[in-house]
Amino acid sequence: DRSLWCSVLAQMHVEPPLPSGAGVVFSHDSRFVLHCAEEEIQVTSTATGEQIHSLVGHTDLVTDLALHSKNSSQVYSSSLDGTIRLWDFVEASLLRTIDLVDPVSFLCIINSRPNLAMACTLKKLPEGGEDVYGDGCKPHSCVSSVNLKNGKRRQLFLCRKRARICASPDGSAALAVAGRTLSIWDFNKSALTKLKHKERLTCLAVHPDGSCIATGDWRGEIVLWYGCLPGQDQATTKVAPPKSGGCMHWHAHPVRSLAFTTDGAHLMSGGEEGVLVVW
Repeated sequence: DRSLWCSVLAQMHVEPPLPSGAGVVFSHDSRFVLHCAEEEIQVTSTATGEQIHSLVGHTDLVTDLALHSKNSSQVYSSSLDGTIRLWDFVEASLLRTIDLVDPVSFLCIINSRPNLAMACTLKKLPEGGEDVYGDGCKPHSCVSSVNLKNGKRRQLFLCRKRARICASPDGSAALAVAGRTLSIWDFNKSALTKLKHKERLTCLAVHPDGSCIATGDWRGEIVLWYGCLPGQDQATTKVAPPKSGGCMHWHAHPVRSLAFTTDGAHLMSGGEEGVLVVW
C-alpha cells in the first residue's frame, strides 16, 4: 500500500521543521518515488534506488507534491516561491505554472474533482493593515481552492496558525488543522465549521469512505472524529476504537503523519521516534 510507505518517508522531513507538507509521493505504478529536495524535485527508481533526474524550475523551497489524478506521468508541486507547477516527471519537463503570489506550504488535489486543488498559503499582515486576529503582523494561513485549468483562486478561510490540509473523499469538504482547531469547509453551502481539541493538532487524514477523520496531536495522541463531514450527524470524537480498551497513544513525541490504507482497514501513524505504528 503506497500510503503506508508515504507515511514512513514523510517522517524524514520532520527536522528541520518547515512550513510544508511531507513532499514525498510514489507514482501510480510504484516505479518511481518523488521527493522535495530544497528547490528541486528528485525522481528515483524504486527498483534500483538510483536517482533518475531532478525537476528544476522553482526559485524557493519546494514544499509539497501531489500526483495528477488522471495522468500517471504528471505531478503537481508547490513552493515558497508562490507557485504551483505541473511536471511530466518521466520526461523531466515543466508543463505549466500557476502563480498564487503568496508562499504555498501545502497542496492537495481533490481526486473526485480533477480540475480543483486546495492550497494553503502563508501570509504576513502589512504594517497598518487590517489585523483579523488582533495579534499584529504574525504569519497566518489562508486555505484556498485553485482551479487548475484557469489558475483562479478562491479564498475559503483563514487560520491563525500554519495549517495542514486535506479533502474529503467525495470532494464535498476541505479540512485543515491549525493550532487546536479542526476546520471543515462545506463546498456546497460555503460554510465553515470549527471543532476544538485540547492539544495542538499536527496532522490529519480522512477515512476512504468518509466515516471518520483522524487527527494527531502534539502529545502523541490520535483522535477519531465522527459525524463531522457535510451531510453527517452531529460531530463526536473518540480517542480509541471501542475494542482497543485504551487511548490511541503509542507515540511519546508529536504525531507527524497519518494515513489510512486504501481499503480503510488500518490507520498508520508516524512520529519523531522514526517508528511506523499500524492501528
